[in-house]
Amino acid sequence: MYLLHGKLTAKAGHADELANILLEASALVATVKGVQSVCNW
Repeated sequence: MYLLHGKLTAKAGHADELANILLEASALVATVKGVQSVCNW
């Protein structure tokens, strides 16, 4: 599992944009066949 906690920081004024990108990416990854068995979600 890849742990990103504390690894990504957004420039001033871009925190919401980064959060939206990460949420969208996690939703896309969650739909990939086989990922659920690897990620324990």
